[in-house]
Amino acid sequence: MCTSAPIKLDYTLRDLYDIDNEDESYPTLAFCPVEAKDCAAFSPKKFIYHYGLRTAETVDNSWLALALKILPQRHGFMAGKMPMVVLDLEVTQIEPDIGFMNKVDISLTFSRLRHDQRPTVSFTTDPSQVPLKPGSPVAIAMPSDCVSHLPHLIDPVIHYEILSKRWLALAGLPTPPSAVIDPLLQPDCIHNSTRLESEIAHMTASLDTYAASFVAKLPQTVSGKGVFFVSSEDDRAHVKGLLGVQLQEMLAEIHSANLHLYPCSLVLQDYIPGAAVGLSIFVTRKGRGIFIACCEQQFNKRGHWVGGSISYQGQAALQQKFDGLTEEVARCLHRKGYYGPVGLDVITNASGEHFIVDLNARVMGTYHLGPLTNHFAQRGLSKAAVVLEYFTCPRAAFEEAFADEIRDGSLIITGWTHGESMRLSHGFLTVGGSDSSEMEKILEKVKAHVIQEQ
Repeated sequence: MCTSAPIKLDYTLRDLYDIDNEDESYPTLAFCPVEAKDCAAFSPKKFIYHYGLRTAETVDNSWLALALKILPQRHGFMAGKMPMVVLDLEVTQIEPDIGFMNKVDISLTFSRLRHDQRPTVSFTTDPSQVPLKPGSPVAIAMPSDCVSHLPHLIDPVIHYEILSKRWLALAGLPTPPSAVIDPLLQPDCIHNSTRLESEIAHMTASLDTYAASFVAKLPQTVSGKGVFFVSSEDDRAHVKGLLGVQLQEMLAEIHSANLHLYPCSLVLQDYIPGAAVGLSIFVTRKGRGIFIACCEQQFNKRGHWVGGSISYQGQAALQQKFDGLTEEVARCLHRKGYYGPVGLDVITNASGEHFIVDLNARVMGTYHLGPLTNHFAQRGLSKAAVVLEYFTCPRAAFEEAFADEIRDGSLIITGWTHGESMRLSHGFLTVGGSDSSEMEKILEKVKAHVIQEQ
């Protein structure tokens, strides 16, 4: 194992939760799968998500499993000295090694942090046995049926609502012009095949008349999955066919307990030219908006998020540029009863108007780049990037190949996990450079070890 000086963060989530917090209480971070076979006991499902969209592309489930397993490290790296619970429903008495490997992966990642900035992590395989300190409700990235019985920092129904693309389109925040198409079918008619087909035809008909270019969105998506760009008639036909298949599955999950959450609406939104930046903020308990970082976003050919980058020298100007938007979003979320981390995707048009194209009330992939400002500045590194990649080498071999970069602090493994066979690993890496050219050199070296996602 390559050794290096402990990583010191400028601040942590614990520090942010302490702001405007008169009773000095703070939550327990809880990480659990939002959809898993072991959640079948919690049925019918109340909280429905659409990141597992069925497409013509073949997706290896082992890759998706690693992407989900690495989330506690991605979101918990900047947690600070606060309790954190990982609910691992894949661990069984027959295969206990899975849980052991997960513990080792998480322990290795957090061990690189300064001792007083490491979360206190506990693990459980039983949703009914989540360890909580008195007065410490759970703060979660996405509401899940598995932990809906626990005390929550934010009402999970409210949290689910504000994570919805539908809510954002109707919230009164500055967003592109949008149309919301809600299903009309009632739960007692879901299993009537004729009525179901009629409902799908009704919802997808809007795709025929909405003027291109536009974006079609499912309400509950992550990392760009379930979001489709339509710029041609071929795109329109392809997306209509794709959503027709998906809606048949989605509508079958509507029932009386989640109908009011609008889990299966469609959002059609005007396309605003320009690159979206990732704006990370924190909403305090009293509704103040605190700027964390503003980053460029990186997406793969499928439109899925795979990383982002930051220029530290430009952060002061970007904070001022988005100050009004930060406060507007904070006030809106505070009225809904939310406080905590928030990630926004923002496009600025040629006239200087800001449009929010996505809002995620949770820690986002580039969130930790803000607290790493001085870590990189002290090393003369003004640029940093985050990459999310798959590798065929184990962590030890990767660390050996990048021993110099890890030792000098220009590369940080902010998340790493591996499959049961140890032949496939998934890494969440943070890389710094004195300029873009130096940063790209390290990223190119990383790419030499990468296997393309299946």
